[in-house]
Amino acid sequence: MELAFDQVVKDYEHSLHSVVFRITRNNEEAKDIVQDVFISYYKNIDKFKNNSSLFTYLYRIAVNKSIDFVRKQNREKTDIREDFSDHSNSSDEINNLEIKIVVELALNKLSLPYRIPLMLLEYENKNYEEIAKLLNIPLNTVKTRISRSREKLLKILLDMGVTL
Repeated sequence: MELAFDQVVKDYEHSLHSVVFRITRNNEEAKDIVQDVFISYYKNIDKFKNNSSLFTYLYRIAVNKSIDFVRKQNREKTDIREDFSDHSNSSDEINNLEIKIVVELALNKLSLPYRIPLMLLEYENKNYEEIAKLLNIPLNTVKTRISRSREKLLKILLDMGVTL
């Protein structure tokens, strides 16, 4: 049992951390949440019924815990000054960093129901069906939210003065 659990942690820890970090924007909290996901799984291993893959099950727990964290903290601001000051290399690197910062700021302005599906699609390379399963929402809702999130993101970027 312990060896199997250790293998589950080894297999899924990195992927879960990636999605949790994208939602929480906090590396230390992401580590804590992922650890909490595995603790929850271990304590409730008998509740896993193989209706989905183990990864989907863990992923869903991770997304739920991440959303709960964001709601609890009600924190959607990013301090970009530290990120920017650490990069004093080439102008290409600065331009790429500026683009990343602007996109992150714009993404942070999207509400969670719109941000999470878009991030799962664009950053985690999940397809619409996978997103629907992970978020436990209908496929058409996923399609609508992603479409609307792109529209909202474009408007946010234009309001920020970004020219496309």
